[in-house]
Amino acid sequence: MAHEWHKGILNASSWHGLEEVGELLNADHLIQKGEDVGSYPTQVAISKNVTVNPFGGDYIPSTSRSVVGQYKSGAVSVLGSVGDKYNATTPDEWRSIIRAAGEAGAKPTGAFSLAGGSKVLATFEVDPASAGSGIRTNLMLCDSFDGSVNLTCGFTSIRVVCANTLSAALRSDGKAMAKIRHTRSLSEKVEALGEAIIAAIDGGKAIREMYQNARKYQLTGSEMDALMDSLFPVPEAEGRGRTRALNKREEMYDAMILSENQDGNTLASIWNGATWLVDRNVDGSSRRARGDADRLDSLLFGQRGKRILDIQSVIQAMLDNGAGALPTIIDVEVVNTPKLLPANV
Repeated sequence: MAHEWHKGILNASSWHGLEEVGELLNADHLIQKGEDVGSYPTQVAISKNVTVNPFGGDYIPSTSRSVVGQYKSGAVSVLGSVGDKYNATTPDEWRSIIRAAGEAGAKPTGAFSLAGGSKVLATFEVDPASAGSGIRTNLMLCDSFDGSVNLTCGFTSIRVVCANTLSAALRSDGKAMAKIRHTRSLSEKVEALGEAIIAAIDGGKAIREMYQNARKYQLTGSEMDALMDSLFPVPEAEGRGRTRALNKREEMYDAMILSENQDGNTLASIWNGATWLVDRNVDGSSRRARGDADRLDSLLFGQRGKRILDIQSVIQAMLDNGAGALPTIIDVEVVNTPKLLPANV
């Protein structure tokens, strides 16, 4: 069926009514309940597959592998077939991410699995006072043992309780979510992701308050020019750097008027457009990170993470002091030069 429900517990009834309903007190209680009801395996291993010899005799070794999970009940299940480079998230890693969300104050709302146990999810509510305001108040952690979904973490305005709502959340908010491939470096990224969850939730309330103030700030033409100078400075010298910077300003105007970003002639629209372009093109497609870094590396602890904080500092400076003393920030992925021109180039 479309909901693909397997096993799990939610803090409130869902539309499909297949879940166990109960209170989830904290992150450790979510983990315990998820393992008790058979949503989360307590052991995971990858085993080489074999094929039955149709002509009799011994089994034939296969080039494929399977992820096998053992549950608290003792039951063992094949959760997915994977390639030779796949590296499964361990139960300890999964628990550590859940605990990171709990330590940061997120309220657990669900522990469940889908598609025969091949997908596992943990859901949380963050700042319920903001619900209905358009701000994403649900934190979703999702992983798969069959390679169908990367280890995914992000905020969404949709309450995820099944495969249908998971798909809706990924369509609506998935582009802004962190996604970790199941590679050999997975454990390092899981640790970094846990730290990032804590930082994001800790700073979330202040950011939401700041955003509400930005929505109230109506911009004049001169303030818009000053913000463009600050966020997208243009090199004085002719060359590719100057061309890229000018193009980025044009992209900024296009990004601001997208339905996802448009919030009137306000500072919030500027903030939305600038952060949209950090790791995406105007059409929403992903931009490759520079060098050997991938998008997640760059967003967690690389240049793109710094860029997001720089943009935030400009918005805060505008709220505090107006356009008179805005910092100039340089996006190293666009241009890297100290000689700059004003907005009316």
